[in-house]
Amino acid sequence: MKQKWKSEIERGNWIADQLENDPAMRHYIRGVEYIDSGDKESALKEHRILKQLDEELASDLLKDINECFQKKHSKKFKAKKRV
Repeated sequence: MKQKWKSEIERGNWIADQLENDPAMRHYIRGVEYIDSGDKESALKEHRILKQLDEELASDLLKDINECFQKKHSKKFKAKKRV
């Protein structure tokens, strides 16, 4: 049975929860989901957490945030796949 999601954030959180053994990737994925939904503040919160876990991945997320919101979120952001 295919899972139905109420929102992209819910879907992203479910995916992130599946990555229990990789907390850095969990926060990266959540950050990308927040970017996709236009929630810059939540994406930045995930970035702050991620900085403590994986500086390189945090740097990638910050680049993604800046790239997306510099374009005024005119198009849905598609992050590079790192999984």
